[in-house]
Amino acid sequence: MEGSRPFLGSKERRRSSIYKSFSGDHVGLSAESWISSTLAKQGDNTIIFTDRAFKLSRRGALEPRVLLLTDCALYMLDADSFRLRRRIPFKVVERLRMSTLPDNFFAVVVPSEHDLLLTCPHKVEAVTRMQQACERLEQKPLSVDFSTRFEYRAGADLVREVEFTQTEGGDVSTKFYVKRDG
Repeated sequence: MEGSRPFLGSKERRRSSIYKSFSGDHVGLSAESWISSTLAKQGDNTIIFTDRAFKLSRRGALEPRVLLLTDCALYMLDADSFRLRRRIPFKVVERLRMSTLPDNFFAVVVPSEHDLLLTCPHKVEAVTRMQQACERLEQKPLSVDFSTRFEYRAGADLVREVEFTQTEGGDVSTKFYVKRDG
């Protein structure tokens, strides 16, 4: 059956997510004129995806955000005020990292800045939309690395490692380690 195949041949999916259709704007921001004018000032034209997400902060806390993807960039907005917290143009995204297990985490690797580790309920759709946008902009695919353990730069002087393991009950346990400072 088509829907039961792992995402990109490597990522296990939860049974409940196999038949989900992509709807794009899970937060409903496309209809808001103020967001369109804000994005236009940055040179972005089209919202291709929005969702409620959590980013893992430098201190290791999960902070609520809205993940917004346009035709040119990834935006992190404050979950309550929708104030812009961070903009990452797709042209500076080197790759994405995901575990092979059915969890909601993915990392956006940005060599010119610190990386972004997110948990998002519609991560397969978010990653697919980023890949499509990057391919349109850069004329090359956006790489996605899969592993049960990977590093990400949580700050200029902070590298963390995240490890995913599957428990006996089928849930996924996620552990974070400080890899090195300085």
